[in-house]
Amino acid sequence: MAYSCLLIFIFLNVLHYSIPLFGLKQGYAPHMFGINILINIPFMLISIILSFIVLIRTIKNWSVWNDGNKKYYRLLLIAPSLITWLFFITKIITS
Repeated sequence: MAYSCLLIFIFLNVLHYSIPLFGLKQGYAPHMFGINILINIPFMLISIILSFIVLIRTIKNWSVWNDGNKKYYRLLLIAPSLITWLFFITKIITS
């Protein structure tokens, strides 16, 4: 789940910066609205749900897993998604 969360995050960032390659204008509102509704929002929701599942399972099984690297690798794999969502939430609250 942690790997799929990271792959979704990388896919969305690559897609965001390659929008002009598909013939769409970067700042044009109808194009961005369509991409956000059809691609970004569903994949980001999947990514954040996977991140929370991995985080909860890691915290729940922290003492059971003897391999310390396994715990930290999973937390590092979900970190970009969690940091992005925390940034979005703080930006919404402070606006």
